[in-house]
Amino acid sequence: MLERRNYFWGYAPVPKISLKQIALEAGVSPSLVSQVFNNREVRVSESTRKRILEIAAKYHYKPNRLASGLKLKHTGTIAVIIPFTPVGFFSELIYHIEAYAMEAGYNTMVLNTFGNREKEMEALELCQTSMADGILFAPQDLASSQAMLMKMKEENYPFVFVDRYVNGVDTVTVSSDHAAVAYALTTHLMEKGCEDIVFIKRDDEVENSTKRDRMRGYVSALEEHAMSPQIVGFNYGAGDVNALCEKLGNRKQPEGIFLFSGFYMPYLLNVCRQLSYDMEVIQFVTVDSFIIPFQLLKNTEIQYRFYAMEAGYNTMVLNTFGNREKEMEALELCQTSMADGILFAPQDLASSQAMLMKMKEENYPFVFVDRYVNGVDTVTVSSDHAAVAYALTTHLMEKGCEDIVFIKRDDEVENSTKRDRMRGYVSALEEHAMSPQIVGFNYGAGDVNALCEKLGNRKQPEGIFLFSGFYMPYLLNVCRQLSYDMEVIQFVTVDSFIIPFQLLKNTEIQYRFNNNLYVAVQDISMIAKQAVSSLITWIRGGKTAKECIDIPVEFVGL
Repeated sequence: MLERRNYFWGYAPVPKISLKQIALEAGVSPSLVSQVFNNREVRVSESTRKRILEIAAKYHYKPNRLASGLKLKHTGTIAVIIPFTPVGFFSELIYHIEAYAMEAGYNTMVLNTFGNREKEMEALELCQTSMADGILFAPQDLASSQAMLMKMKEENYPFVFVDRYVNGVDTVTVSSDHAAVAYALTTHLMEKGCEDIVFIKRDDEVENSTKRDRMRGYVSALEEHAMSPQIVGFNYGAGDVNALCEKLGNRKQPEGIFLFSGFYMPYLLNVCRQLSYDMEVIQFVTVDSFIIPFQLLKNTEIQYRFYAMEAGYNTMVLNTFGNREKEMEALELCQTSMADGILFAPQDLASSQAMLMKMKEENYPFVFVDRYVNGVDTVTVSSDHAAVAYALTTHLMEKGCEDIVFIKRDDEVENSTKRDRMRGYVSALEEHAMSPQIVGFNYGAGDVNALCEKLGNRKQPEGIFLFSGFYMPYLLNVCRQLSYDMEVIQFVTVDSFIIPFQLLKNTEIQYRFNNNLYVAVQDISMIAKQAVSSLITWIRGGKTAKECIDIPVEFVGL
């Protein structure tokens, strides 16, 4: 069992009991105890089974999943190795993978390589040490990875490529046909009358098949029409626009721009603004949905810092999907030697409270992030949500608002963050003898009718406090549906929000498109579903032959 770092809490751990000790106290063999814990079919009386479980409960014994995995060659966990997760394609892909894996009875372990060669090799090695039954892998195209993957294939260790592949390695690949998609997008630009078409790609990252295939499709379409490819590479770094400005500043404004990934569209928009391009005459195409962080509306750049990697730790991400049972399973899983400690954004549940208090007694390290559970004393790293909400509500009153509505989501388990923000809002109003007006809605799949019905029975508010910026695009659609005068309402919210590119036509923001943007949107949910299905088939002894599962894309014009 891995040694835990007990210095985190500053006091000695509670002694642990072993499986052998439980067997000794129960008067049975260790193998019988193991079989009972693993719910295997074994001839044992109900009284003996009950005695074993009662002894385990008395000592808070938790089976070591790693040890069980070594013996049974099954962990019930799928590893997902991807190059980055901040926002965009891979972030959404992970969400869908976790959802489909959960349906199939598997946990997921996400390992982010941050585009680092060494981290990718470490992740592959880690997953094979009985940590996971198989891997969903979005690889870089490295000779070192190729050698290891070919060895894994020989040893019949299950892995499936997602979105990209490694040349020379025969396994299932679930992806859009990036070359065909790029060919179609380039053809669209030519049909729009563009002759000067630039392909823009990022240079300061390890080579991967997705970028290479998109570039191949672009070149192929142009050469079929006797046109010359024009490829411009840039070093992205921390998002400094000067890198690409220098490359494009030495040529005339292009008629068409093919951006290799929609992830960089906000960056490209800043570059075009910097170069004073006429945005209404350029035709843009890209692949994947993109998002406009609200900070970019004021031209602010965001940097992501990866503290866990800098400290020498791997991270395992467990998504509970707001599900009570999944939260309990995740806490139990982490304690079975899967992790040295937990960073936890909890729901406020009595069941979680009981388990967390037991974990604290046993000296298992955990820290609350952004929210907490009442009655559990541990470190909490968070903004003061009540004070923040008080300040935002005060701001609305200073703007002259008297009719201020607090909008919150009802169809989710209670959590301290939402509760504290609501408390700060109420406190600020009551100090000024004003009545709180709280409107709850059921978000579901994002149907605007849910909130429209609640707000449609009252006059337009003077001020709106949205409990979380995550729902700002949803609220903007509600306001449009209700024909609100957006110029007179004062809005406040907490947290950054993002504007999906599909909403650009209906949202008043700095960047507007006028029938000059064409996007190939991948079906990320279907990619995740097929990838999970293919990997589980292999894990359970099914086919392992090479297969390319092409997922169709939707072309959307703005």
